Amino acid sequence: MKYVFFILLAGPACAQQYELGADIGYGLYRDGSIYSEFGTAQAGIRNRFAAGMILADEFSNYVAAEFDYLYHDGHPFLDAPGVKSDIQGQSDALTVGLLFHFKPRQHRLRPFVAGGLGAKEYIIAVPRLIHKRFRK
Repeated sequence: MKYVFFILLAGPACAQQYELGADIGYGLYRDGSIYSEFGTAQAGIRNRFAAGMILADEFSNYVAAEFDYLYHDGHPFLDAPGVKSDIQGQSDALTVGLLFHFKPRQHRLRPFVAGGLGAKEYIIAVPRLIHKRFRK
């Protein structure tokens, strides 16, 4: 029964020139350790949700272009004996790629080779400190 559902969904997507998609998930980071003469601290980014989108254009029978964007909500943190810090932050990833297909669009299975470029940005939202000066 579940295969019938996927076959029905795949039918309208066959041989289309443009693609628009969305994804949602959970992003995982690996924490790191900082060693010093005063002890050990853990630093990293908290594991949180991720969401993104994909835009694609198959502008010829054998070549397609893709644009991917991924947002990952995360909180950079530092955890050491006597010190705990957690601030608001997130990351954005952008990738642009080309897919070179070995068979034209009408084939059911189309192997391909892909290549592209990407960038990832980490943003930390640090609250601005307001300094007040008092005059005597």
